[in-house]
Amino acid sequence: MVMRLEFLGKYGGVPGEDSGCSSFIVENDNGYILFECGSGVHRKLLECKGLSELKAIIISHLHFDHFNDLLTLYYQYKVEMPLKGLDRITVYLPATPENIYDFLFASLKDVFNFAIIDETTELTLLGNVKITFCGTQHDIETYAMRIEDEFECYGYTADTGYFAKLLKFLSGVDLLIAESSLTSDLPKNTNHMTSYEAVELAIRCKAQVVILTHFWYELPLRKYKAEVEVFEGLITIKWNN
Repeated sequence: MVMRLEFLGKYGGVPGEDSGCSSFIVENDNGYILFECGSGVHRKLLECKGLSELKAIIISHLHFDHFNDLLTLYYQYKVEMPLKGLDRITVYLPATPENIYDFLFASLKDVFNFAIIDETTELTLLGNVKITFCGTQHDIETYAMRIEDEFECYGYTADTGYFAKLLKFLSGVDLLIAESSLTSDLPKNTNHMTSYEAVELAIRCKAQVVILTHFWYELPLRKYKAEVEVFEGLITIKWNN
């Protein structure tokens, strides 16, 4: 069973006219896992996938742009679980900030199971997809991920600034999904990466392909692309668009 990757959104913080917030699915013949569920993701999910094959949801951190469509997905599950026999699924997420976790658990626990992730968590889902976690450099508890089967390994930075531990954790991935919130002309922000930093990280990880995501909705894609032209020929750069 070979993993397949599909993107549902590309923006960070605010959904754009043409896409929702950053999200993707990993699937094989046993179903699919949804990674992140921010604004606009639920609608896109319904356009391209049914819920019958959704086996788990993984949220890297509890900023609203990464989970708030859980609230509308909850209502669909609440109605359609008895009508269509949808399975009760597990949402994997960090335990902090505690007030946000407590709100989600109290509000959604009658439909979803909840399981806390940290750096010790090791999941095996869809039969043969293994997922491990590494804390990132962000302003709340956030986890990067390695997603792998016996054939291929994907890395996902989640929201983060660049730091050495991230390079070690993601070293050797075949494909890196990297947040690229910033361009170099913006104020320095240690919680996020520029497109240049994201591609540089992928090269240092020895990834064959990097897919950039988590763009600011008002910044034209050409600004991000201009910053990574220097890497042409060194790695395959793709854009979640």
